[in-house]
Amino acid sequence: MRISLHRCAVVVLFALIPALCRADVTVRYQIEVKLNPNLPPQMAQGVQKGLANSPTVSSLLFRDGKQYSVSGEQEGITDLRRKEVTFIDRQGKRYATVPFDQLGDVLRQAVNKTAPAAPTFSSHFEARPSNRTESIHGILGEEHEWVLTADLGATASTGVLLRMDMHVWTAQGSEIARVPALRELSEYDLPPDSPANPLSSLQSGLAQLPGVGEGFGGMLKELQSSPTHVILRIEIDLSMPMVVALMKQGVAGSSVSLDPDATLMSMTFELSDLSTDPLPDTLFQVPPGYQAASLSDILKDQIQRKQAAMASSSSTAGGVAGGIPGGLAGGSQGGVVGGILGAIPAAPPPPPPPHVQQSGAQNPQRIRVGGAIQAANLIQKVTPEYPPLAKQARITGTVRFSAIIGKDGTIQDLQLVSGHPLLVPAAQAAVKQWVYKPTLMNGEPVEVITQIDVNFTLSQ
Repeated sequence: MRISLHRCAVVVLFALIPALCRADVTVRYQIEVKLNPNLPPQMAQGVQKGLANSPTVSSLLFRDGKQYSVSGEQEGITDLRRKEVTFIDRQGKRYATVPFDQLGDVLRQAVNKTAPAAPTFSSHFEARPSNRTESIHGILGEEHEWVLTADLGATASTGVLLRMDMHVWTAQGSEIARVPALRELSEYDLPPDSPANPLSSLQSGLAQLPGVGEGFGGMLKELQSSPTHVILRIEIDLSMPMVVALMKQGVAGSSVSLDPDATLMSMTFELSDLSTDPLPDTLFQVPPGYQAASLSDILKDQIQRKQAAMASSSSTAGGVAGGIPGGLAGGSQGGVVGGILGAIPAAPPPPPPPHVQQSGAQNPQRIRVGGAIQAANLIQKVTPEYPPLAKQARITGTVRFSAIIGKDGTIQDLQLVSGHPLLVPAAQAAVKQWVYKPTLMNGEPVEVITQIDVNFTLSQ
């Protein structure tokens, strides 16, 4: 379980602000998530559990060179003059202040201690021209469109892992003079990678997936050409062709009517409040009586609280925090990727067991042996490699096979009984190389029908 960097990024400003004004400005976004109604119930329930504690509102308040931010449990005060951010822990009545130039390392260390190393992804960003404009919260906005695709690079054999179609609306430059709050906010000269841009939090989350987050930089630079940098709306459609393909295979269970390219989930971040109403001084001050602490300790305790809150979740999905692969605040471990992958139905019931053939009562050609007993005869065992995507999603469990072992001790037939689809291929490839001591009956070698279990744990 880990806290995604993007939720911490909401309280951080990663750039110098050349012009600090005294105006009070409130920027608030409404967050909405919609699932495809055709998702299999088990998958839908898994994703909903992961999103159960997700914030529905993200607020950014500016006053006299300071910024107060809150999104879910993450709360902080950014001092633009001192170039430092103070994290507020309400439950522990503590705070931690970290300089801008040290914050990135502190957050990454906290994440790396609570999650396995992420696999390296291969990603591609494509900008698409758009001339659409729309009035959002009474402000005229212009659309920017991008498409992100990602797979497992050289190790990918099943195609595209995920695809994100992103539509971003920024306020038109002509609106600055007309809307007082935009005019005041523009004087802060906020860059696109500041917390006032929800895409910066998405980038921080995606940065946890090597090979994916880097591509976001070009997109943010393109946004910098927008006159105001103020995001009015972000719409993201997430599809996972590889996952749907796995579900449609026999190994994934019941019939799935989804098209592999269908949108599994849509997310919208939309401006709901932009005003210059006066703000209280207390928002920009550490509450009285709070004790100084290290940010690592605060994040560690937040992680433990989230683990406890999700203790009743599916054992294969595990954890809290993430969202879009590390992106949407408060999602499941490994992000929405982890929530969806962990909820893929397990294998269907096995076929009828093979018939035990006999040539005579005293000379059977095939016998049944219990799995534990047969395991003692294993003389060559190949340990399966933990699939990187399954490890990133913290998917654990047992893959069970019904096997026929030949007279020479090699695997002659292997039928899946149960197991998570992301774990099955690695287990199958390893077990096919296993060799057992030949089983003798009346001095003659015979075939053996047995059960083989392959366990995957994150500690291995």
